[in-house]
Amino acid sequence: MAPDLTRRTLVLAGTLLPFRLAAAVELPVPPCAGGSPRPAPPRLGQPPAVLACTDTDLLAAWQPPDCLGWEAKPVDVVLALAARFRLDDIEALLARFTTISALTRLRYWSVTRDAWRPLFLEAVPLASADPAATRGDFRRDEIVLGEPVHVLLEDDLIGAVVHSITVETFSPELIRVTMRNVLPGRVLGAEVLPVDGLQTVLLLEPEAPGVWRYWSIMRATIHAPGFMLPSAASYANRAMAIFRHVANLRTDAEPPLVRRAGDLPS
Repeated sequence: MAPDLTRRTLVLAGTLLPFRLAAAVELPVPPCAGGSPRPAPPRLGQPPAVLACTDTDLLAAWQPPDCLGWEAKPVDVVLALAARFRLDDIEALLARFTTISALTRLRYWSVTRDAWRPLFLEAVPLASADPAATRGDFRRDEIVLGEPVHVLLEDDLIGAVVHSITVETFSPELIRVTMRNVLPGRVLGAEVLPVDGLQTVLLLEPEAPGVWRYWSIMRATIHAPGFMLPSAASYANRAMAIFRHVANLRTDAEPPLVRRAGDLPS
């Protein structure tokens, strides 16, 4: 397979796989690093492009681009998703970031359960990083560029964990949002998700009137036996749910980005 992002048509059960695959020997390149991003956003109306890497040696040697603000460290997976979408009202988009309670309505396709599942079982805004400091959804005037807000997010993977969401840039020229877990996640008393074990950067840039490019990257480290770790397909479908939410699309619309775990090479 060629080392650059490629298009492949795969026939699975008589249907076309609804996304573009990238060679597993590649790592994502964000648009903020200069040059061409990898993966590149497909045409408007096309399914997102996805690139996933779980190669231990490749990830151990990876130096994240400085513009991501990430330190180099061992991780289990790096996954990027790129798309184009229509956006006419950026204030409505900001409301989708700040209305935390609405996140429980997001759905992703679970490749292990073969069903649409809630992305978050619980989503609670917090006044601080204290999980007991619950409050109502954030107001527009409470969002300060570069200042994190805290949320308690519970999923069916780790459970309830405190995350920060930081709107770093928000303008008609660029929207940049970062997310990270600021407290560890525990299962049966054992720490399985270290602080900063789950990090995400969202980059949105306008391309034409009403048309924006979307590019996200996440990396994860989970301390659990290999058979318990999510597949790259699971991470891809979760990233797809976030994209659909940002783009104001129905998150459980058929088809899912990845139907089965083995459909996404990594």
